[in-house]
Amino acid sequence: MKTYVAYGSNLNKTWMSNLCPSAKFISTGTIPNAALYFRGKGYLNLVRTPTEQPLPVALWSIEDKDEDALDVYEEYPDYYKKETVTVSTNHGDVQAMIYLMCPQYENVKARPTEKYTQRVRQGFSDMNFDQSIVDKALSEVGCPTLNKH
Repeated sequence: MKTYVAYGSNLNKTWMSNLCPSAKFISTGTIPNAALYFRGKGYLNLVRTPTEQPLPVALWSIEDKDEDALDVYEEYPDYYKKETVTVSTNHGDVQAMIYLMCPQYENVKARPTEKYTQRVRQGFSDMNFDQSIVDKALSEVGCPTLNKH
């Protein structure tokens, strides 16, 4: 079992139950000094920056077969890379695996599809996260009204 950090579409509990049937939601937490941006092919990327507030994320317990499915979905290692990050939770800090966009995509602004945005918004709703985080990321790529909640 491995602990995995979700911050975009994989916050969505229905999506995750289909993509990774044996994954178990653990808890929510935060990553300090982080923000979300739509980059590359229009997917979210978590970027660490000292001027930002803590970013809410979700922790999932995954098995090897779930990680294999995530690797395919995240287009690892060509589109996203894997790193280990510290997530602050109500029960202390947790080390967990996260997918972050590869360097060649991380500065390429791109608008998301409506379908992807809906999946992300549902995930934010599932986790009771502030939708203004999604609004800010959408606005930054020039689509402030896409799928307003």
